[in-house]
Amino acid sequence: MSTYMDVQVPQNSGSIAVCFYPGAAFRFFDLPMKELTDNNILLFDLWGDKIYELEDNISLYGNQMERVSAIQKSLLNFMQREPANKSAYEYCFSKINLFKGRMPIKMLSKMTNISQRQLSRQFNNFLGLSPKEYSRIKRFLFTLDNMKKYPFYSLTQIAYESGYFDQAHFIHDCKEFTGITPRELVCSKVVIY
Repeated sequence: MSTYMDVQVPQNSGSIAVCFYPGAAFRFFDLPMKELTDNNILLFDLWGDKIYELEDNISLYGNQMERVSAIQKSLLNFMQREPANKSAYEYCFSKINLFKGRMPIKMLSKMTNISQRQLSRQFNNFLGLSPKEYSRIKRFLFTLDNMKKYPFYSLTQIAYESGYFDQAHFIHDCKEFTGITPRELVCSKVVIY
């Protein structure tokens, strides 16, 4: 996901969400992650008839822990082979995480001796986002963490401490990723990451 999404669950139905660690979902699908980014796709379209078997299996269990365990076992069966050409992606992904989204993509490109365009292709294939998009999200998550750690700092201080050039960029990212302003986020009952 590169933006927020409101999900409406029909009455008298349930849902189970599976959240993959960033950069790990590609191991479970046999297509570029960019095709899944910001889309609602039926699991049948991804895994075919196997999903009906999983649904039947989940319905047999009486509690959530048993259902989660069944889902985990099924996901392990869906796991694909590790692609051989992901070392540059993994290196850059780890650097973006280490520097909390504040490392320039140009620098990553130089460090790996891979063009920014090729790096972007790898990120889109394995993560579903470009390195720049992922860096923005990582920096925003770091900002949310700072908001939690330093509740008495002003939003402007938080934005600067987190690597934003100004508060306007932080407000823009907050609206894009959450649908509300930073002030509304602070005042809401939403649990901050």
